[in-house]
Amino acid sequence: MQAILLLSVVVIATCGLVYELIAGTLASYLLGDSVTQFSTIIGTYLFSMGIGSYASKYFTRNLVTAFIQTELLIGAVGGCSAAMLFLLFDHVASFRVLLYGTVVIIGALVGLEIPLLMRILEKHFEFKELVARVFTFDYIGALFASLLFPLVLVPHLGLVQTSFMFGMINVAVGVWTLYLLPREVPQHVTLKVIGWLLLAGLGLGFVYAEKIVSTAESAQYPDPVIYAKTSQYQRLVLTRSRDDVRLYLNSNLQFSSRDEYRYHEALVHPAMCLASQRAGEAGEGKGERTSGGGGGEGGDGGASGEGGRREGAAASAPHQHPVRRVLVLGGGDGLAIREVLRFPQVEHVTLVDLDPAMTELFRTHPNLVQLNGNALNSPRVTVLNKDAFLWVKENKQPFDAIIVDFPDPSNYSLSKLYTTTFFRHLYNNLAPGGVAVVQSTSPLVARRSFWCVDQTLRAVGFQTLPYHVYVPAFGEWGFILAAKTPLNRPRTTLPDARFLNAQTLPTLFEFPPDMDRVPTKVNTLNNHALVRYFEEEWANYAH
Repeated sequence: MQAILLLSVVVIATCGLVYELIAGTLASYLLGDSVTQFSTIIGTYLFSMGIGSYASKYFTRNLVTAFIQTELLIGAVGGCSAAMLFLLFDHVASFRVLLYGTVVIIGALVGLEIPLLMRILEKHFEFKELVARVFTFDYIGALFASLLFPLVLVPHLGLVQTSFMFGMINVAVGVWTLYLLPREVPQHVTLKVIGWLLLAGLGLGFVYAEKIVSTAESAQYPDPVIYAKTSQYQRLVLTRSRDDVRLYLNSNLQFSSRDEYRYHEALVHPAMCLASQRAGEAGEGKGERTSGGGGGEGGDGGASGEGGRREGAAASAPHQHPVRRVLVLGGGDGLAIREVLRFPQVEHVTLVDLDPAMTELFRTHPNLVQLNGNALNSPRVTVLNKDAFLWVKENKQPFDAIIVDFPDPSNYSLSKLYTTTFFRHLYNNLAPGGVAVVQSTSPLVARRSFWCVDQTLRAVGFQTLPYHVYVPAFGEWGFILAAKTPLNRPRTTLPDARFLNAQTLPTLFEFPPDMDRVPTKVNTLNNHALVRYFEEEWANYAH
């Protein structure tokens, strides 16, 4: 019996930490800023555990009954917590009150269970032996949960199914204790019935978890959801309304298929054309001219027929000189690569994107493969699912052009990709005559954030050339060209681009007074000034 009760310590410790991780992850998905959310969730949870532990002293009789009732309550509340929070996110006036109220209840119950179990076991062990064993097994359970959650539970089950499963485990602990110690529980028959009903209810929730999430997301997004998956790193949701397909990551819109070409042409074409222009100017200075098509492929075996036609047209564009090796950081949707592959002189593109679920989706989903021109399956493209922050540090091969298409710096884990540390590595990855471009949020909504990125690039030695474009799904959006030597404005673009041409290209580099440069701090790993700018500016815009 003692061994089984000690095993219960491992199980309930695992469950307790999993509920804490679910709450923190769900809060970061729905509310953003993962560092703040995790910090406040953990603090509230631990404080609530203290309340539960303190309250345990008032339980003086029927300790086994109290322990079993606690397990059933934790299983019911914790097991349903993720589903409830998802379903009510868009329907309550103050979601944070509901979120932190749920955390307080679960935390207090979890804080109660270990002291109760220790008092049940005290007649079987000496005090020092009891404390040593219980806390050892408690910490083992915590380690198990911390490894299981990111590596197995989130990528394979998702938050809602995980929540239901661990609710069932907590209830099962209560039920097996009932069968283990029936004589110490006066109402054991009633509690058995309640326990089995809870197991059945949580089991149904586990089976229908995806349906619950789909219902919640249908209310959250304006258009019907056609795909949803929780990967190891983020929640991916696709919606579709007629001809408009939209991608959301952690509830944040990434693109609309109706106007994404404006964003991606503006992101890619100026950098590629300017890199070619600079190479051409260098070649002309040496008396060397290179044919626009030399070294390139006449077409892309992975691209659509239209893509091949566009590449053929690009070959005759003026000043197109070899930009052979291109690096794309982020951009796992393949839309930036689609634009890169329209330049026939490109021999190889390396894509570094953290999430394999993202790149696999855009390699295989019919609507998305059509949208990106099958770019991720091109023989000219190598996809690496790695952390870009670490990859650029280790890479020794220079690139003629680098396209940086990360999500906005809304939290510290993303802000590190806009710091002086990262940009120094980016500088080392760029060939001497090469050009990089960084998507840099909205210079209208987040003016200080935009110019902070520019200031940070300059701080590591880049010469910069900022510009912006209007994208209907986002509004005014900003980008920054960067090179090791001074930059002139690009003179040309592809002749058959849908948006950029000789008339629209020069307008990108003109900033009206409400978007013009403002002084900012440099963003570093130590201060993360960019996150503070971003939070303040977008919060003001939202209100």
